[in-house]
Amino acid sequence: MADHLPELFRSAGLTEIRSVVQDEVVERKDAQFEERAGIWPEVIESLGGQLTANGFCTELQLADARRVYASWVKIGLRRQTLDMRAVVATAQ
Repeated sequence: MADHLPELFRSAGLTEIRSVVQDEVVERKDAQFEERAGIWPEVIESLGGQLTANGFCTELQLADARRVYASWVKIGLRRQTLDMRAVVATAQ
């Protein structure tokens, strides 16, 4: 979405538009690794109803995804990067 914001901002008449990288990186050695890497089960939980209602997956598939991801965080995941951007502009 952030890739499209500068053009949307321009079309809305905003100026001095800048996109700032704000990636979040967490590595296994970090104190809050499991907590920060554990964001995806929360995403699955919050969007799961919409995913199943629209036929993208079943409840069983969601449960499997949560289980497999939690296991991966505990034993396999070494580094996670969330690609984050902030797009800011000035109103005229």
